[in-house]
Amino acid sequence: MRQKILCVEDEQLFQAMIRETLRDYQVTMARSLSEAKSQLETTRFDAIILDILLPDGDGLKFWAQMHNSPNCAGVPIMFVTGQTDISNKVLAFSVGADDFIAKPFDPIELKIRIERRLKTAERAGSSNSFRWGNLLLDLTRQKAFHVVNDKEVDLMLTSTEIKILHLFGKRLDQVFSREQILTEVWGNANVSDRTVDSHVAHLRSKIKDTDVEIQTMKNLGYYLKKKS
Repeated sequence: MRQKILCVEDEQLFQAMIRETLRDYQVTMARSLSEAKSQLETTRFDAIILDILLPDGDGLKFWAQMHNSPNCAGVPIMFVTGQTDISNKVLAFSVGADDFIAKPFDPIELKIRIERRLKTAERAGSSNSFRWGNLLLDLTRQKAFHVVNDKEVDLMLTSTEIKILHLFGKRLDQVFSREQILTEVWGNANVSDRTVDSHVAHLRSKIKDTDVEIQTMKNLGYYLKKKS
């Protein structure tokens, strides 16, 4: 699956240049901050390219408001702009910019910088996110998603269900006894086997439409497997 990049740019010349330069990626164009906000409310992108001067506002102020939202936190952000004075660079990095590139730019330089940011983000997130088919577990956001047509649908798991899914998912097809689940998820808390069964049942129901399922091995415990 190609990595997704959101480009917020209103000038057609630069839109075309960026789209051609990043043709190996799935690029979504937004011509205004309102369009960008609409995209970010439903999709988590792998990187964002953001202009500063846009028809409906200031890209710096926009990112200052958005950077901690669920679909923006931790996403590499690059400002590509003609506003190159030092004050704008300082403001860009103060609101969380990962990079800043001036217009006009060399397309090869843009591609190299994007590739570098994506690789850095991938390394940083490799231990904090897990993917089994169309089921995504993001420990940084403490959420699990059913990925449908590149859209992340929040499965609304509880913190305990997140822990159980993480435990099962680290070792697909391995059976975990109730005692193991109690120890790994609840620690030394006084929790009954029935509580384990109840949480597993709720988790099983929530992930039933994904590519994995929780199976029961009679008298032994539970395990997570990919659907055939």
